[in-house]
Amino acid sequence: MIMAVDSHLEYSMVLLGWYISEKIWAVLSDSGVFAIPLMFMVYSNFAEMRRQGADEGNKGALGLNNLEIDLYQALIVILIALQPFINVNLKVVYPPNADNLHSAQCSMSDQGKPAGGENAWTTGFASVNGMTPQVPFWWWSWHVVAKMITYPAIASIPCEINLRQVKYELNQEYISGGLAAELGDFARDCFAVSKSRLTNLKRADYYKFNEEQLRDVDWVGSNYFLTTPGYYDTHHASLPNPNFPYDAARDVALPIPGPVAIPPVNSGGVIAKSVWPRARKRS
Repeated sequence: MIMAVDSHLEYSMVLLGWYISEKIWAVLSDSGVFAIPLMFMVYSNFAEMRRQGADEGNKGALGLNNLEIDLYQALIVILIALQPFINVNLKVVYPPNADNLHSAQCSMSDQGKPAGGENAWTTGFASVNGMTPQVPFWWWSWHVVAKMITYPAIASIPCEINLRQVKYELNQEYISGGLAAELGDFARDCFAVSKSRLTNLKRADYYKFNEEQLRDVDWVGSNYFLTTPGYYDTHHASLPNPNFPYDAARDVALPIPGPVAIPPVNSGGVIAKSVWPRARKRS
């Protein structure tokens, strides 16, 4: 009677768990502790007979019949759910081959068989302390039924994008070159100022946002900040950006680095709305 498991860790844990369970049951049965509930059952039946009146008929025969039924039920529970008698025979479920098609499509790797083949586990870990653990019939059947339901359910899961893996890989990405510095300047001079203006000066508008708009304004490339007057169309970079030409009409209020008489050609204090489209093209 094979009990399927999913991994080598589950193999060892199930084997050890049923070994300990068997030893606990041995202590309960050898010490007679398991019979304490049966004693309470007998007492409960006799107490119920005494409570019945004289008009209940033959109370003795009726009480014995009830006690007999309760004892039969208790013995069935002990034999099926408590008394271990089925040897624990575990088997790790492996994929049909190393390059499983479904796993390859889902970009997931299957665990391989241990060195020496599957028998390396079944031979070396089939017993604990020189003994093969045993399991009651009830829990053996539940283990089998649970695996019969779990495996088809797992197999029916469609192969979709692993969002957690995508998020992890994105977090590991590094923006190289000057784009990282430009993004930091943009977040400091444009996004942080716009978000502060929205949440403090325009708080009434902020409280009316729906969930999609709240997510939008948490991003540096927020469509709300790009299209709403008073945000990216008004905030300037604190330092000149050499990638944007100097515009006297736009940058008249900003300090001009270099000789005052001849403004540098590439020293514009560019506004935020002009920076983001170019940053998207570079990325």
